[in-house]
Amino acid sequence: VLFSYSGGKLVIRNNSASTTTNQFTLTEDGEFGIGTISPSSILHLASAGPAVLTIEADTDNATETDNARIVLKQDGALVVGRIGYE
Repeated sequence: VLFSYSGGKLVIRNNSASTTTNQFTLTEDGEFGIGTISPSSILHLASAGPAVLTIEADTDNATETDNARIVLKQDGALVVGRIGYE
């Protein structure tokens, strides 16, 4: 693993024998990129192939109220949207 800090960005790279691949980047503005060294939002996922975001809940299958979901809020939480199970 290689670490570098330059131009307000912390970049973590995988250093294999054949190639160096960017793993993730954290900018001084708090933007986090996976698969990119130039994140353009708070969380930026990039891939040359499929980009899949996995959110997994209830991995022990014990409490059926542990659900995966995304909550979207704006205007001080006056407008709220949800994706997932509740």
